[in-house]
Formats: sequence, structure tokens, C-alpha cells
Amino acid sequence: MKKLGQSSRARGPLRGGVGGGGGYEQTDPDYDSKRLRQLKADYESLKDKYWRAVFLRGLSKYEQDFVVGKVRET
Repeated sequence: MKKLGQSSRARGPLRGGVGGGGGYEQTDPDYDSKRLRQLKADYESLKDKYWRAVFLRGLSKYEQDFVVGKVRET
């Protein structure tokens, strides 16, 4: 019996999406503004200061400033 190997897609550099990116194609023109609002809502839902700090570490400087209210959406 022949052993089945991985598919070429599973081994290739384009696993999970268009162009090797995040697994999706950005088509919504309001993607960035919706994403920023969601980040802010997620941040505000965290009550513990420790987890808020952890959350902010994963964001860019602009995203951090927006989430904590230093910058308005452009």
C-alpha cells in the first residue's frame, strides 16, 4: 500500500491565504477603521491593568495611541 504524504499546498509557502499573508484577502474599504474600533473595544473590555499592558504590547505605536485615546481615527 502506498503511503500518503502531505499535499503540496500544505508544504508550500502560500499556506492559508493569498500571497502568504494572513490567510485572507482584504477587500473591505473600511477594514482599518473597523479593526481600530474593535481593538479599542477589546482593550476597554479588559479590567485588569496587567492584561491591558499585555494587550498593548502586541500593537504598533499608532494603534496603542488610538486605543488609549491619544489619537483620533484618520
